Amino acid sequence: MTYFNEDTLVQQTTADYLRDKLGWESVYAYNQEAYGHDGLLGRDSDREVVLTRYVRQAFKKFNPDLPETANHLIFQTPTFPPIQFPQRATPHAL
Repeated sequence: MTYFNEDTLVQQTTADYLRDKLGWESVYAYNQEAYGHDGLLGRDSDREVVLTRYVRQAFKKFNPDLPETANHLIFQTPTFPPIQFPQRATPHAL
């Protein structure tokens, strides 16, 4: 019996499409991932959304003539300061 849920209708369908049409590899790591440098995806926690292991590999692949220091600099770009929102006005007493 086929169950209809988010995994079978969306996640697995999309993963199959990306594999079949684009040759992509998908990893279903929910509640199965070991964290750390040698972990499944090479991240320290589930809060890391950029998979730096793979970005670095792709950077080297597409930029083979750049020095190794360039590979380390791609994650050390300056960040913007947090946005300062104006103070909320205090409500006036009626």
